[in-house]
Amino acid sequence: MAAAPSDHSSRSARLSDLGAILRARFERTGQPSDLEGAIDLFRQAAASDDHPNRAGYFTNLGAALQTRFGRTGQPADLEAAIDSGLQALAATSADYADRPLMLSNLGAALKARFEGAGQPADLDAALDLYRQAVAVAPNDHPNRAMYLSNLGAALKARFEQTGQPPDLDAAVDLFQQAVAVAPNDHPRRAMYLSNLGAALLARFEQTGQPPDLGAAIDTSRQAVTALPKDHPNRALYLSNLGAALKARFEQTGQPADLYAALDLYRQAVMVTPNDHPRRAMYLSNLGAASQARFERAGQPADLDAAIDASRQAVAATPIDHSQRAARLSVLAGGLSTRFRRTGQLPDLDAAIDLRRQAVAATPDHHHKRAMYLSNLGATLLARFRRTGQLADLDAALELYRQAVAATPNDHSYRATYLTNLGGALEARFKHDGQPADLDAAVDLFQQAVAVAPNDH
Repeated sequence: MAAAPSDHSSRSARLSDLGAILRARFERTGQPSDLEGAIDLFRQAAASDDHPNRAGYFTNLGAALQTRFGRTGQPADLEAAIDSGLQALAATSADYADRPLMLSNLGAALKARFEGAGQPADLDAALDLYRQAVAVAPNDHPNRAMYLSNLGAALKARFEQTGQPPDLDAAVDLFQQAVAVAPNDHPRRAMYLSNLGAALLARFEQTGQPPDLGAAIDTSRQAVTALPKDHPNRALYLSNLGAALKARFEQTGQPADLYAALDLYRQAVMVTPNDHPRRAMYLSNLGAASQARFERAGQPADLDAAIDASRQAVAATPIDHSQRAARLSVLAGGLSTRFRRTGQLPDLDAAIDLRRQAVAATPDHHHKRAMYLSNLGATLLARFRRTGQLADLDAALELYRQAVAATPNDHSYRATYLTNLGGALEARFKHDGQPADLDAAVDLFQQAVAVAPNDH
């Protein structure tokens, strides 16, 4: 760089090469100055209006801007990344050698915008771009595993919005393909393993099949093992492994899994800067696991820690963030639990308000809406039992009915929602003495028994 005149024909290429090296070092060490330097160099390279590789420079710039967005959460970086991606595609033909990379990078930026703002059109566009990248990349392309994994991640994101099992099955298959084609020493292999583990865990939560949970733990553990201890993405993979272990604790009750999950979540929080956009997720996970340990061991310090971590998570989550409802729900769970322990009505009132916010923040078609409706019903029913206000009982019944109506017949939580609705009708029978409510409650309990697995 120092030896090249400002008007040298190779200057743009050298700017871009140096930027790529700095970005690679950032991905290994997490030093922000390297990323800032890379972005500046890529911008200079892309400023050459007539350079034949200008599209490649725009691609590099967009990828680096998206990386910075992932670290700082600044919307301007994401918008600039999308703009760079669009310019890169506009400057190339359909047979351009690096077109799969350009398609994939633009898809990643649109998916990131969807995750922030929740606009389905962005996710649909990302899916289309990822499919194109997979379709045009040869089977022996060195980046094929990345394109497969990116498409899988977008399908998993759509499943999380709509709850359609085929999307999740397809995501699992794509992640498995990505792992299969990535060499053991591939620098992104840990990412592909972690993505596969998260998708298997999501499918286990949907279907309750134990083999998926075992595979999720195994692949998530491999991801953590394959990653250097100082890698910038280590917190994410620690958190994913923690989620899988916590799920197994919920199935088997083995405290070792819960304690291991708590330790992993704490490590994830500790290694994550305060301004990192994923910190809220790690705090929320830590809050949920701390609450689970309180419910097992009964130590008030665990419950207080759970509420504190969950409050920090909610405070750090933008109002329009796609995961805000989930984090509100975790905090509400901690406050509801403390109400059951202390009987302090303000905790229950606050939990009801948070659960209302969670329902309001969740689209009608979201696959977790039924859970949030049922949770709100449970807190209103608890307040009815404390205060005797019939309006709370009526509202709880309506919410439980909506939760049952929104749940497929083969969903693993359907038995729970049927039981909750039956319990609310039984509570109204005890208050009013109407035999029809008791008959309906018995019928719902029978339905719950019929759809619950034998080992539930």
